[in-house]
Amino acid sequence: MEFSELVENEYNIISQTEGENGFRKKAYQQFLTSGIPTTKHEEWKYTDFNKVLKNDYIINHSDLKKEDISQFLFPEMDVNLIVLVNGFVSPALSEIKKQKGLEIKNIQEVEKEINQDIVSSANPFLFLNAALSTNGIYLNILDNTIAEKPIYILNICDKKNNSVLAQPKNYIKIGRNAQVKIIEAYYCIGTNNSFTNVYTEVHAAENSVSELYKLQIGDNTSSLVDSTNVYQSEKSTFTCTTITLNGNIIRNNLNLILNGEYCEGNMNGLYMLNGNTLVDNHSSVDHAVPNCLSNELYKGILDEKSTGVFNGKIFVRKDAQKTNAYQSNKNLLISDDAVVNTKPQLEIWANDVKCSHGATIGKLDKDMLFYLEARGISKKSARAILMNAFAHDVIDRISLAPLKDYLNIFILNRLGLNFLN
Repeated sequence: MEFSELVENEYNIISQTEGENGFRKKAYQQFLTSGIPTTKHEEWKYTDFNKVLKNDYIINHSDLKKEDISQFLFPEMDVNLIVLVNGFVSPALSEIKKQKGLEIKNIQEVEKEINQDIVSSANPFLFLNAALSTNGIYLNILDNTIAEKPIYILNICDKKNNSVLAQPKNYIKIGRNAQVKIIEAYYCIGTNNSFTNVYTEVHAAENSVSELYKLQIGDNTSSLVDSTNVYQSEKSTFTCTTITLNGNIIRNNLNLILNGEYCEGNMNGLYMLNGNTLVDNHSSVDHAVPNCLSNELYKGILDEKSTGVFNGKIFVRKDAQKTNAYQSNKNLLISDDAVVNTKPQLEIWANDVKCSHGATIGKLDKDMLFYLEARGISKKSARAILMNAFAHDVIDRISLAPLKDYLNIFILNRLGLNFLN
C-alpha cells in the first residue's frame, strides 16, 4: 500500500470511529497541502524520508509480554514505567505508582482539554502526527510537586510480522516549583521496517526544574522523526539530552521557547553512527525576553558510511537584553567515507548580549594515538579509548546514575572496550 493511501485510509477510519474532529481535519488538509519534505526544501536538504516511506507499513496493536520488554528496562532504577507498543499505550506492560500531585494518563482522556494548535509549518510531520495520532502520554506534575521517581516512557516498535508506522503524541505539563526527570526511549523488536513519528510538547511553569532524556536505540531498519517543542516560563530550568546510538534515518526537531525572564535552557546531544545511517539534529532556541541563558553542546562520532547533520539556531529578540547563549557542535570522523554537515546559526536583534557558536570536524589526534600505542595498547583499543573520552563530555552531564552507567556500558561495548567493565 502506498504511504499516501495508508494515511488516507487511517484518517477515514479515525474519523468514522471518533467522529469528525475540526482540529484533526485541519491538520490532515495541511499535511496534504505540504506533503512529505524532500531535499529541495532548505530545512530538509540532507534528509530524504521519501525512500523510507516507500515501505509497506501498517498501523496495528501488538500483544507483547513483560518478558519481551525486560531487555529495555533499568533494573537498578525505580521508575514510573509507561510502555507504548507501536504508538499505543499498553496498560498491561506499564507500571505506574500513584503519587499525590502527579497525573499520568493516556492523552486520549484529555484530548479536548489541551491546546493542539500547530505552531510550525516548516515541519509537515507535525501535521501528519496531528492527523493520525490517537494515543500517547499526558503528564501533569502539579504545582510544588517533586516527582519521587523518574518517569520512563518506553516506546517499542514490534515489527516481527509487519513493517510498522507509529504515531504517539506526548503532552507534558510541569507546574510551578515542580521537579521531574523523564526518560523517553525508542527500541524495536523484529527485522521488518518501522517508522515512528512522535510529537512531544512541554510546558514548564515558573521556578520548575525538569530533565528530559531521549534514548534512540533502534536498528538499521528503524527510522524516526522526533519533534519536541518546549515552552518555558519565568525562572524555569529545562535540560534535554538526546542520545542517538542506532537507527536508519533519524530526524530530531528540538525547539526551546524562553518566554519568561531568568530562564535556563540546556540542550545536549551525542550521536554515534556507523553503517549507512543518518541522524539530522535540528534545534532552535528562541530568546524572547531578557536575562535568559541557553547552553547547547552536540557531539558526533561517525564511522563507515554514516552521515551526521547539525543545524542549530539561536534567536535573540530585540527586547531580549542580557542574554547569554552558547552553542557548540563537535564531530569526529572515524572513516574517510563518513560525512558531517554542520551549520550553527545566530540571529541577534539585541545589543547587550553574550553569544557564541562554533563547529569543529576532525579526526583522532595522532599524537594521542601514538602515546597510547607506545604504552602497549593496540591501535584499535587506542582509537576506542579516545572516542570514549570524546563522548564523555555529554554522558557526564546525565544526573541519573543508573542511566549514565547503562549508556557507559553500551558505548564501551560498541567500541569493543567491554574488558574495562
